[in-house]
Amino acid sequence: MTEKMIAPELFRPPVDFPDVPYDHLLRMAAERAPDRTAIIYHNLHLTYREVVSMVNCIANGLHDLGLRKGDRLCLFTTNRPEYIITFIAAATIGVVVSPMNPTYKER
Repeated sequence: MTEKMIAPELFRPPVDFPDVPYDHLLRMAAERAPDRTAIIYHNLHLTYREVVSMVNCIANGLHDLGLRKGDRLCLFTTNRPEYIITFIAAATIGVVVSPMNPTYKER
């Protein structure tokens, strides 16, 4: 069966994503508008400048812990700013993130 035969309304058209790493996209946005809000989570507002600073700090920390390009990092967290920041930090140093959702319950 093709996508059109199943339920065409469930499928979105393909999207062309730039062939640019996450951290480069973040840094490009920070260069254009460093004080613009990048993340809003409840009452927390983080600017691109703040996010880049946090990403750099976490990337250095992961590297200091011995993580290197190709290593894997399990992130056991819900969708929070820390997840986004750590995900991009790991990508910055070439570490592969494996997300784990703590709200998942076994049936």
